[in-house]
Amino acid sequence: MPTVRWHLNAWTVVYYIIMLVLPPLAIGEECGKTFDFWLYIAFGGYIALVAIWEVWVVLKIQRLVGKANILKFNKWHVVELFMGSIARTDTFIDILFIHLVGHCPEDFSTWIYPTVAFATVNLTLTLTMLIRQCKTDFGNKLYQPVLESTCFASFIRESMLVATVLDSFCINNCFYAFDRPLVFGKLMGFISFFT
Repeated sequence: MPTVRWHLNAWTVVYYIIMLVLPPLAIGEECGKTFDFWLYIAFGGYIALVAIWEVWVVLKIQRLVGKANILKFNKWHVVELFMGSIARTDTFIDILFIHLVGHCPEDFSTWIYPTVAFATVNLTLTLTMLIRQCKTDFGNKLYQPVLESTCFASFIRESMLVATVLDSFCINNCFYAFDRPLVFGKLMGFISFFT
């Protein structure tokens, strides 16, 4: 699981580069113009590579388990892969809208504050949660807490296929906030609904 976690962290870095660095480079000069097509190609490539990685991870876990009655790649896994891609694309489109509004503040002055608030909550909350999860991994020799923190990090990063498969092997699938246990899936569904 540590290698899965490191791969997930690497994909997170690529994700934040695509979200924060590339849109200002790809935006049109005139106000109201959209982004250059290469930005969409870069994001599509990212989505495709993450999907291939997620399937590879699940098939690797399936080989480790070795029993089809415990884990076998099926159509439900394809649905989870698709839903994770939709969630990442939704966030990407929202962030592109924020870049467009920021590029033409005089035309979209009423939208500046709500969109910046959305971006702040959406990107910093997930980044903060990922950094908090790193404390569980470092120096921990036990396998189960690393598995559970990788599962939670997968939910945060919207890698739904990996998150669902790892969740089936977790003993404790809760995240504690204000000393109250919150189930990973419910927490991420709640956060996704409001962001």
